[in-house]
Amino acid sequence: MRRVLAGMAIVGLLSGCSGGAGEPGGDSTEPQVTPTPTPTAEPLVTSSPTPYAGPTGAPERAAWQLTAQSLGPLELGMTVPDGESNGWVARLPHCDRWGSSPALRQEGIDLVFDDQDRLAEIWLGNSVHATADGARVGMAIEEIAFFHGTDLEFEERDSVGGRLMVPFVRAGEHELVFYAIGNENETPGPRAPVTAIGARAYGKDVVRPSC
Repeated sequence: MRRVLAGMAIVGLLSGCSGGAGEPGGDSTEPQVTPTPTPTAEPLVTSSPTPYAGPTGAPERAAWQLTAQSLGPLELGMTVPDGESNGWVARLPHCDRWGSSPALRQEGIDLVFDDQDRLAEIWLGNSVHATADGARVGMAIEEIAFFHGTDLEFEERDSVGGRLMVPFVRAGEHELVFYAIGNENETPGPRAPVTAIGARAYGKDVVRPSC
């Protein structure tokens, strides 16, 4: 009996000595260890790839497609003031006419205005933008025919060097013209490269802007 009481006394003594490392009041027999917080890694910031939009890298123009009457928001009949206010039109420094702003010219877009300062023709000079059917500058006539099918026609028109057989796609009173250098009065060969695509009124002479 004395041994039991003595053992209980020792346990009580040890409990009293360890009270300062536990909960207040010494009720815990083991010290509580506060875990060290694990550092939280900063989340990686990712962004979606920017669609290719030509030299200027303007994503808002990446989806512009050429039709017989428009290129994105640029529509035939647009006035010079409307184009200026949107940053699309500027006075060309190398010739006396209104035309595309520097940003649009970097993407191969050439705007031609008539005597009433209204947009009369839209020309693509490189492959940054395509027609709504997928045809681009640099493709051969046979590739253009693949994209536009039986809508692609040929017609003799006046040009700077004389009469020229012109590939075109008509849409009512307007057309898409595919400028391909070839022999006068002869249909361009299937592998003749297209160097420019224009949207304009149907039936006009084929004259690329001189500046």
